[in-house]
Amino acid sequence: MKATALRVGFALTLPVALVLGGCAAGDGGSEEITLTVQTDSYALPGFQLVADQFEADHPGVTVEFQVLTPDQQSTTNLQTLTSADAPDIASAPFNTTVFTEMLAADQFVPLDDVWEEADLEARYGQSLADAIRPGGQQVGVLFSKVLYGIAWYNKAMFEEVGIEVPEDHQIGTMDNLAEMVAKLRAGGYQPLSIGGSSNYHLTWILDNLLATSATADELTNYVTSFDPDVDVTASYTDAAFTDALERIKEMYDSNTFQDGVLGMDQDAGLALFAAGQAGMMMGHNQTPAGVANKESDVDMGFLFLPPINTDVTLPNFYAGNLLEIPKNAQHPDLAKEFLVLLMSDEMQIAAIEATGGAFPGVAVDESAIATAPDSVRELLEFESEYGNVAGWASLVPAKLGTTDPLIQKLLLGETTAEEIGVELDALLEEIRTDG
Repeated sequence: MKATALRVGFALTLPVALVLGGCAAGDGGSEEITLTVQTDSYALPGFQLVADQFEADHPGVTVEFQVLTPDQQSTTNLQTLTSADAPDIASAPFNTTVFTEMLAADQFVPLDDVWEEADLEARYGQSLADAIRPGGQQVGVLFSKVLYGIAWYNKAMFEEVGIEVPEDHQIGTMDNLAEMVAKLRAGGYQPLSIGGSSNYHLTWILDNLLATSATADELTNYVTSFDPDVDVTASYTDAAFTDALERIKEMYDSNTFQDGVLGMDQDAGLALFAAGQAGMMMGHNQTPAGVANKESDVDMGFLFLPPINTDVTLPNFYAGNLLEIPKNAQHPDLAKEFLVLLMSDEMQIAAIEATGGAFPGVAVDESAIATAPDSVRELLEFESEYGNVAGWASLVPAKLGTTDPLIQKLLLGETTAEEIGVELDALLEEIRTDG
């Protein structure tokens, strides 16, 4: 189960002069230009560092950010990116319909020159590079690697209520989880906080549990069978999938999640944890930054949910944090220069400290880990030693992988795991037939 060690040794040289097509702004011209860049709240501190450097290198250029929620990134952003006022750099995650529809309509500027200038194929590694090049097209840049399926916990609260933390970060069994939940509730705290109305948090948990329920071959088929050239050997009505759904229902029925969970989005769930009212929160590697941004001093550790059929639970790997340049961008050459600067070793390393623990999108010097918060550094080290596993919903088309509405109905007793499987099988066949 050992994973490849972190690759190290890249020179920490900040690109000062880039050669991606050139542009008038920043070369002594009098024209004032605004470069519009989309991002999300977690990444914003790191992006601001890049903007400060970029503006210093390009007099007359101002970088302006559009900060998007995850829901906006996967829905209304399509209209923004295809409008005449499209931003110069788009945030369209790989597994969203926004990305797939724009890709199909040829609405992205090719970024072959960015990949070459930033040496991204070598720095991502072959498998990751191939995963984010649909059909071999280099139209996006992965700026940060995200691990999810992580239960962050409040160390002081656990000590207060008498919860013994496992050294291997594995909760291990449902009995162990139930004991944690009982102690937290007895202490007057909410147990595991999630964004039940976020439209993706429940699917995150499904991804995490599915990887412990399915065999390696089954999981591979689940994440690839939307391709009509791949034979379907794993049905969504199989136990591998339905057992994961039923485990979420079991957690809901046993009050593992916070009270009112289905009426709370990610921000509300995060606020509950940051305020010291919940003992755990289901999140991802950038969650510590979100807690800090809410002016909280929670000392955090991380745990993994009990597995279903495997011995351990591993974090899921999401490679969807892509940035693109829309065809309607006003300043595509400047946008390319910004992306190269963003992906430089120096900026990738600086982002770890600026964001409170964002994982760099490319391999960087191992010493960069030392600047991360303890909780994030420990997670980096855990992943380096034990590895991660693909997140199903991060790899299949969003039409198939957006399961939160179905899981919400399951939790409310309005459908069954088997019925969800039938519905997903029908969606799979539709995608395989019609694309």
